Amino acid sequence: MRESQTRIGLLVPSVNIVVEPETSLMLPEGVTAHAARVSLESSEELAGVNDLVRNAENAVQQLLPARVEVIGFACTTASFYAGVKGEQRLRARLEEVGGVPVVTAIGAVVAAFAWLGARRVAMATPYSARVNALAEAFLNASGIDVVSSAGLGIHDTADIGFVDEETVLRIARQAVRVGVDALFLSCTNLPTVSVIAALEAETSVPVVSSNQALAWAMLRRIGVAGRTNRFGTLMAMESKVVRAAAEHAGPQ
Repeated sequence: MRESQTRIGLLVPSVNIVVEPETSLMLPEGVTAHAARVSLESSEELAGVNDLVRNAENAVQQLLPARVEVIGFACTTASFYAGVKGEQRLRARLEEVGGVPVVTAIGAVVAAFAWLGARRVAMATPYSARVNALAEAFLNASGIDVVSSAGLGIHDTADIGFVDEETVLRIARQAVRVGVDALFLSCTNLPTVSVIAALEAETSVPVVSSNQALAWAMLRRIGVAGRTNRFGTLMAMESKVVRAAAEHAGPQ
């Protein structure tokens, strides 16, 4: 019997102050998010990613008593830095440890682009050029062409959570180009959900952010529609599909 309350789990880097509140905003009634914070010794750009991957297994075990139905690995950089095969190995290992489905941030983004039919994207990030190049390489290897990109050049990941809305809008506008299929706002510690609707209205293309895509992918794995207001085309499309499927199935 399915419990009335559905729980999702988040593996959150210890420096991240954004993904938990943004995820909670997007969850429908009856779904709650429960986080395990993953420690890292350094917040300097790529220095902490190995810490996150190494410590994630213990964090998964912390989530298991909460009986979560799906787990989101809530670090975009740590899920793309080792390439497509590295992301697959990470996901498989965490699923082996936890016994529940695991979605990584970058895996969710790639799935979101596939769902939207987006092959040519613009990318805005808080990263340095070095990290942007790794993100582009991952997306290219996944069949997605990064047409243009813009980054803030932030090297200390702990600073990313304090970026303001106007700065996010500025780099998004710098990145977007005529002819792209979507705009990608990368990093789970970058505040994005408050600007998605405005950017979609301004650019006339779907906007996919790390946190939005991760919430969407986790909810999708458990067959639950997200909230449609303010959170963009991705959430709105999925909500329509889930509702239609429920109506087609009729009373159970």
